[in-house]
Amino acid sequence: MSKKAEVSKVLPTKEMNNYKQLLKYYDDKQFSKGLKIADQILKKFPQHTETLAIKGLFHHSLGKKEEGYQIVRNSIKMDISNQTAWHVNGIIYKNDKNYNEASKCFVNALRKDPENQIILRDLSLIQIQIREFEAFYKNRNKILQLKSNQVSNWIFCALGAHLIKRYNIAITLIDSYLLTIVNDTYTNYEMSELILFKIHVYSESKDYVKGLEELDKNESKIVDRSYFKEMKALFNLQLNNYSAAEALYLSLIHINCDNFFYFQQLVAAYLKKPTVNFDELTEEEQSLLRLLFEKIQKSYPSSSAAKFLPLKFLTGEAFERALDVYCQSGLKKGIPNLFNSINFIYQNSEKTLILQNLFLGYLKMLEAENKLTLSSSETETPIVKLWTLAFLAQHYNKINNFEEAFDYINQAIEHTPTAIDLYLIKGRIYKKAGNKFEAAKLFDYGRKLDLADRYLNTKCTHYMLRADQLEKAESVVKLFTKETGPTTNNLSDMQAMWYEQEKGESHLRNREYGRALKQFLSIEEHFLDFVEDQYDFHSYSTRKFTLRAYLDLLKFIDSIYSSPRYIRAAIGIIKCYLDLYDQIIINSKKSTNQTNNETDTSSVTTNTKGANKNKPPKKKKNKNNNNNNNNNNNQPKASANKKGQKQAIKGPVIEPNYSELTEVADKLEAATKYVKILLTHAPKNLATQKLAFELYIRKKKYILALFALKSFYSIAPNDPEFHLLNIRFAIEIKNENLDERITTLINAELEINPFIARGDLDQWNLNYFSKHNSFSHRLAFIKVNALLNKLDSIQAFDLLSKFEDNDSNATIQNFNDALTFLIQEKLPQPEIGVLKKKYQSKFKYAIDFTSEGFPVTFSEIANSNNLIEENII
Repeated sequence: MSKKAEVSKVLPTKEMNNYKQLLKYYDDKQFSKGLKIADQILKKFPQHTETLAIKGLFHHSLGKKEEGYQIVRNSIKMDISNQTAWHVNGIIYKNDKNYNEASKCFVNALRKDPENQIILRDLSLIQIQIREFEAFYKNRNKILQLKSNQVSNWIFCALGAHLIKRYNIAITLIDSYLLTIVNDTYTNYEMSELILFKIHVYSESKDYVKGLEELDKNESKIVDRSYFKEMKALFNLQLNNYSAAEALYLSLIHINCDNFFYFQQLVAAYLKKPTVNFDELTEEEQSLLRLLFEKIQKSYPSSSAAKFLPLKFLTGEAFERALDVYCQSGLKKGIPNLFNSINFIYQNSEKTLILQNLFLGYLKMLEAENKLTLSSSETETPIVKLWTLAFLAQHYNKINNFEEAFDYINQAIEHTPTAIDLYLIKGRIYKKAGNKFEAAKLFDYGRKLDLADRYLNTKCTHYMLRADQLEKAESVVKLFTKETGPTTNNLSDMQAMWYEQEKGESHLRNREYGRALKQFLSIEEHFLDFVEDQYDFHSYSTRKFTLRAYLDLLKFIDSIYSSPRYIRAAIGIIKCYLDLYDQIIINSKKSTNQTNNETDTSSVTTNTKGANKNKPPKKKKNKNNNNNNNNNNNQPKASANKKGQKQAIKGPVIEPNYSELTEVADKLEAATKYVKILLTHAPKNLATQKLAFELYIRKKKYILALFALKSFYSIAPNDPEFHLLNIRFAIEIKNENLDERITTLINAELEINPFIARGDLDQWNLNYFSKHNSFSHRLAFIKVNALLNKLDSIQAFDLLSKFEDNDSNATIQNFNDALTFLIQEKLPQPEIGVLKKKYQSKFKYAIDFTSEGFPVTFSEIANSNNLIEENII
């Protein structure tokens, strides 16, 4: 750099004052004024690196991001060692949530001045955001050495030591700081939180002895008395001081007699065990606990937890008595969710029968004596009979006895026609019985009985979306949204992920992939917002001494992608990209035969329901033709309101986004991002492993596909889907000319995993059929025959027309799957009709097995031959 440039770095007094004012303008967010001052300085001193960098920061803050980045880069080129330029570059990366790049810039900024506290602070916040705990601790330790008179530096350093599991250092730091505190420096709450954080560190390090000593020593200083007792009880329990732990948990139950955790820990202390599993109790332990809970019920008659928990471990007559006590209390109080609270009972057939007989007995006594039991001295109010009928309806719905379920719910409605919950229960029965349209009608009817209830509005919208009634759903949900602007935007601003999830899955069922991706990606954006929002709490937690809550926040964010809502959205995104990829493959095959292509096109245009949803996206007609007809046909009519003109103007701006989402260059690579997230955060989910297999088999990454296959087997070895994937994998590697190294690895896996298909696949399939005889397993056997070109239509019809009444795999979904498969394989229509009648005999309320309810045609199946199956979860 020239001498002139070096001299120009030193600003005269006037310009230096302007430069300081420049920084003040940035702090006050007066970016336009700051930009003018920067231009004035640069007009006289164009080589002043710091001013140029801050000018770029102003441009970035005003929304001119590309220009801002370029100006900052130019300032770095002007002086690559300039600390301010690198710091500013890190700030704009941080503002754009690009934390990895921001971290690199801050590290470069520190090279000239390694002890700059402002940059060290910014860097440490970035490091904890991206979970670089080791680097975070080192930086906070350096800041503490530079400025030890600030409380936040001590706390941050202790937090860093705790996060890297150096618990002794964390405790030493807290103790050292507590010794420097003068009386009345902090409020009782702040001092209490510092001590409780130290107790938390002892708990994490499993040093229960010192933790207990610390609690006793600082008992008078701890404000949160419940947490004090919880930790003291926990430490005593872990140290086998069962009597002390029992007394403490009893005192906690006296404070909150409906806290299930207190009861569970009390049981462990009472049985003299560190932990307890209700499913593994001996008869003697069951007897002891029965006496304990009877005593607690007398002391706390209003405790629902004391009545509920015995249902977890009691059996036989003792279980029936406990169930009687719990259910009578719920019925007399008129609790609508009584059935949901004891749903776990259906995992045990013996207990299920006891439950059924108990409620049938209740109903019989109510109709004869208006009492629940003979021993009862008081007559019951009409509400008891109402909820008994409602419970029985839900019970029979649970065990798939829809005739009885409808009988009891109709009796309940006749008893009290104005009870809204009854219509919701009936809607759920229709949903499970296979009529989602009637279910949506009933939820809508229930909603109209109380138009001010947001919950009813939400549930009605749920069911309308599941019935693919998008326009009706939007007209209902907008009743509780702002009137200005499109409904979808308002719901997105409110992060109503349930709506986006259901709407996206509805679009996916109709193969409107652009619209589906729009909804699913919107959910992903909400989760990204959740992750980004933690940034502000990194410094807030030390100022407000909310250290325990802050650690809970970090754990929550680390597991946020394990949320069922995110998993469903990621699955939807992956299915969209795989379907779009398969469409490209199908269309390329069609293009090889023009005559067949014209025939297929004719079939598609004559199919009024399936026409548009099977039509492949066209790249060059998106702007003029709006991608496909479905996107136009499904445009919500609710937009035609008073502000329809404004929305019409916005429409063309939004519409191209759908096509842009579907026109990703590498669809498999786009899906790979989400598969990797699911494999990290939801590896035990069957859908995760199946989608991983589907992805990697398409990418011809057979080792990764094999790992997904093995993981699937480890989760559900008897799942029929595994047999299909297993044979598909064997066929793929048999037909593919594999690299020698890949072949060696696969052969090594075959030797140690005997469940992976190999050799004579026909015989493998026959062996599978001989071991499994449920409906879904027979369907898998037939599908594999088709894969091996050995399908016998007579055998297929014979096997799929048989099912046992008690076969749990004989479901509506599996019946639909069977019909779809047989239509695809061009089984004659008379046989299809016979199968529909047989299936309808089991599910008489299901519309799928009527001639109107199953509109699948040969052309529709042909177009979706290679598409990934729906309802994969």
